[in-house]
Formats: sequence, structure tokens, C-alpha cells
Amino acid sequence: MSDVQERVAAVPEPGEWDHADRLPDVSSAARTAALVARTSHLMWRLVAERLAERGLSPRVHAMLGLVGERGSLSRREIGQLLGVDGPELAALTDAALADGWIRRLRVPPDRRRYEFYLTVEGERARKAADAVVRAVQEELFGGLDASEHAALQAALGKVAGRRSGARPG
Repeated sequence: MSDVQERVAAVPEPGEWDHADRLPDVSSAARTAALVARTSHLMWRLVAERLAERGLSPRVHAMLGLVGERGSLSRREIGQLLGVDGPELAALTDAALADGWIRRLRVPPDRRRYEFYLTVEGERARKAADAVVRAVQEELFGGLDASEHAALQAALGKVAGRRSGARPG
């Protein structure tokens, strides 16, 4: 079983997250936290499953997005931005190199330094992964009308903005 498959398997089944009305009688703050956590877990489980069908993982998708947005990044920069290092970082970049999604080039004048660049195939993979995320979001949040969706985004953005120094787990 691959690392992605193991992580996906560790998240509870969607049916276990679908019954928000059956949460224990807890404080409003705890209920909100539980609903946000359940929704997040369900979304990322579905995203991970569907990306895995395309040979991708959420972390690879994030790396492709970062390299694409920035133009180029060193391995160290990728690791810092994704919160990974050592063997896990090497495995991540090596796999993306092997799949042809990124390329590694020396950076003049320091011939010891390499930077990673997104390839055309990597851009295609990134766009396909973006479409997967959008489809899952539509599946989960499609029942909201435009004003409900905007209110949800605004509220979550406000909360996340207050904790901008915190890194998602």
C-alpha cells in the first residue's frame, strides 16, 4: 500500500462524517470545531482518493502549485513551504522528477545550487489536480446558494486570517 493510500485509509469513511445533526450535545464552540474538522477531513479524503486515481497526492499537488506560482524553487524552499524535509522531501521531488512534472537545473553562478521548474506535463498535472479539488468542493458545497457560499468563505477566511501564522496540519 502506498503512502497516499495509507493516509486515505486512515481517514474515517464519509458516512461517519455525514451526520452533523447527531453530534453529541456539546457547546456551540465545540460543535463548530467538530463540524469544521469533519468537513475538512471529508473534503481532503475525497481529494486524496481522486488525486490518487491520477497518480497524484495532495502534497504533490501543493508542490506543483508552489513551483508553478513561484517560477522556480530550491529543494530547501519546497521543504520549508510544505513543512517536509529529509527523506520525505527527497522522495517527493524525486518522484515528481521521475514523472516528468518538474525538472532540476543548476543556478548560475553557484553551480552547487539547483532549482526546480514546472514542466509542461507538470502544468497539465497541476491543472488536472486543481479541477479535482474544484469538483470535490462543488460536490460538498454545491447545496449552498451563492450567498451562503460567500458567507462561509468569508467566515472561514476571517478565522484563518486571524491565525495566519499557524500551519495547517
